[in-house]
Amino acid sequence: MKIHFVGIGGIGMSALAQHMAKKGHIISGSDAVKSEVTDMLESKGIKVFIGHSDKNVFGADLCVATSAASVDNPEILYCVQNKIGVLARQELLGKEFNAYKTRIAVSGTHGKTTTCGMLAAAFENCGHMPTAFIGGMTKRGNYIEGGEPCIAEACEYKASFLTLRPTIGVILNVETDHLDYYKDLLGVERAFSKFASKVDKDGYLVYNGDQVPEHILKITKAKRISYGFENNNDYQAVNLKHKKGVYAFDVIRDGKYFYSVELRIRGRHNIYNALATVVVCDLLNLDASKCAEGINLFEGVERRWTVVENEFTNVVLDYAHHPNEIRALIETARQQGYEKIVMVFQPHTYSRTQTLFRDFVTCFKGVNELILLPIYAARELPIPGVTSERLTRVINEVGITEARFAKDFDDCANIIKERAGKDDLVLVVGAGDVNKLVNLLV
Repeated sequence: MKIHFVGIGGIGMSALAQHMAKKGHIISGSDAVKSEVTDMLESKGIKVFIGHSDKNVFGADLCVATSAASVDNPEILYCVQNKIGVLARQELLGKEFNAYKTRIAVSGTHGKTTTCGMLAAAFENCGHMPTAFIGGMTKRGNYIEGGEPCIAEACEYKASFLTLRPTIGVILNVETDHLDYYKDLLGVERAFSKFASKVDKDGYLVYNGDQVPEHILKITKAKRISYGFENNNDYQAVNLKHKKGVYAFDVIRDGKYFYSVELRIRGRHNIYNALATVVVCDLLNLDASKCAEGINLFEGVERRWTVVENEFTNVVLDYAHHPNEIRALIETARQQGYEKIVMVFQPHTYSRTQTLFRDFVTCFKGVNELILLPIYAARELPIPGVTSERLTRVINEVGITEARFAKDFDDCANIIKERAGKDDLVLVVGAGDVNKLVNLLV
């Protein structure tokens, strides 16, 4: 079968394209711009068109479309007019994921990508190479070709995770986000509750007992297993120690010592991700010591505390784009002992900036200097009055930190080179194309 992917450069789309190619299908795809992802796909023999045209789809038996594709996309229109089937990305992921015997779906507002990568590393170290669809680039990429089990990142945007039927469902946390689709936090919670109901009745719902509200869990028929720092959890992290934000801790299972874990990646929040990994591995009877070793071997995901080598200061690139992710990042940054922390932040989408504006005003506490770039629009049109200039002004009025606006990457790079010294830390933060800035700093 010849399958064409509209928006093949997306992280989820590219993982699916690789998977379908490994199954023997002829794969092509298109995207608006050339990228490292499209280059990677072409190196694997997948034909990628830059730009969208109905000519790209000739000969296709099936079309798979990203959720970001517009309804008037010429390739999708061609397929509709010529009776070529069109599937949404989440529909194809559901079909492929649900065909496996053991199905692990990792959901949550934060931490999905890291937890999926950590799970894959633990399984591999235990001698079980899984199939994995990961929402970011790990050392093994964003798609891991293997057998059972199947691990998939379960994204809540537009409730796309409801196509998945996991035997083990994981809920890492539930917070206000994606309010361009959901009306409010209650809408987000209802979607996660529906996700919980999709877990097999003979399976397990693994959840963060410190952060996931009880009412989200009531609808599930699966056995509930909790983890966290509090005493009432089935699995508990205790005896936390860290060196510059890299943590080690012990795991208590049902009130008794289970085993010890040492992380290689930074951040207290990653203890939760590691605990979720521990629980899933234990439920599937993996060797505890090998699981712990696999977690320690996991080196993280690109754009999650990614150190960028340069000659004049210390630069770290990070994907944080939600206020609570930014707070966790700053906590980790302050544990490093640098003289000054300079953060560059590119807000991601107008709707998120608007709905979480008050949180964005206060979440940068602990940063010595803040530089705000223009909002990355992604799939959206501008919203009147929602700008980085306004956010800069209000942050300065409140006095949380010293903030300034940079009109573009060149302006921002010049400010950094003027303000940051060799003993400082520069955090380049956001989920848009802010990673392009580091090329001007190297």
